[in-house]
Amino acid sequence: MPPTQYPSISGRISGIHSLDETYERTPPKIAAVNWPFVQRFLQCVAVASRPLHVDELAEFFAFDLDKGLIPEFHDYRHLEDSLAGVLSPYSSLISVVHIGGSDTVQFPHNALRDFLTSNRLAEKCDRHISMIGAHTLVARACLGIL
Repeated sequence: MPPTQYPSISGRISGIHSLDETYERTPPKIAAVNWPFVQRFLQCVAVASRPLHVDELAEFFAFDLDKGLIPEFHDYRHLEDSLAGVLSPYSSLISVVHIGGSDTVQFPHNALRDFLTSNRLAEKCDRHISMIGAHTLVARACLGIL
């Protein structure tokens, strides 16, 4: 085939974005009213030393974090349909993987976690995940369980 019949490679490559450019599109699309919920979700996943079971992650949302330094745990606030409740708004940010008979939640790639917690994102928008804030959140939840 003559070279003129092939689509322009440079035209195709120009539409490909870097990972940062791809990831940058998602956080600003999260509605401001939903951001505290999304932020809590992402904080938990970001600091987990292992993939979290869906039910474990859903329990973080049963804490009333507005009631002082040590939050109160309320069973009635537990997400009833934990898988759907946790996943629905974040399908582009997380993956559910079936491990050892249960569903676990994790970032689809470590690069996404690194980007969401990076200074690059903090400089561009307010949808940054602070690792200090994330560790504080999980520590407060642990104290609330005790």
